[in-house]
Amino acid sequence: MVLSKSRISLSILFSQAAAVLVMLVGACVLAGWALNVAVLKRISPNLVSMTANTAVCLLATGMVLFFQVKSKSNPTLTRLSTLLAIFVAVISSLTLLEYIAHLDFGIDQLLFVDDTRAAMQNPGRMAPITAISLVLCSLALLFDRQSRLSRYLAVAVLFFAALAITGYLFDVSSLYQVIGYTSVALHTAVSLMLISLGILASRPQQGMLAIILSDTAGGEMARRLLWTIPLLSVLLNWLIL
Repeated sequence: MVLSKSRISLSILFSQAAAVLVMLVGACVLAGWALNVAVLKRISPNLVSMTANTAVCLLATGMVLFFQVKSKSNPTLTRLSTLLAIFVAVISSLTLLEYIAHLDFGIDQLLFVDDTRAAMQNPGRMAPITAISLVLCSLALLFDRQSRLSRYLAVAVLFFAALAITGYLFDVSSLYQVIGYTSVALHTAVSLMLISLGILASRPQQGMLAIILSDTAGGEMARRLLWTIPLLSVLLNWLIL
């Protein structure tokens, strides 16, 4: 399917912008932990803070996406992005193993002591949904050449992130928290949504995105429905509540 160069460029630009925004979020949260600035760790005093490990993984994930989009032909950046993606996969997988096997590998508060969740079990540990999403993100980036698998993994992350954000919009904690475990921070959910959309946008000539960006009647209708359906769904649910 033939796409206009302008739409391809805009899609790639969006992917790069999403990667940069996620890196900024991760860096700001890490600065918040280092300088003990509460507003950087959590958006609001009433919301849960992003853990340091989550911030590090988001920063690394954003870098991987940016490197893959910016310079796919540079072998040094390719190796670096692969190492960073493996790092994210290892940290998030170990966190999941901690939950499943009731273990503590000492990675949760390795960088900073989490005093914001002192009353909670396993302070400093990223939420299970966050860990699962980061595993999927890292695999989507590692399998970049296998574009179909990468897209499926990115869509799964987008689904988890959208659920969490919807939970915050309508104050339904079951959508962003597994009962008895840490909640997904709001800025974590937004970052995961950005990174998943960035992964999908990095390949505008493949998959469903190629149809959405095409000049056909179906593409034009898809572009209109892409923003109207979510907006109307949120608005109608808000009015019902």
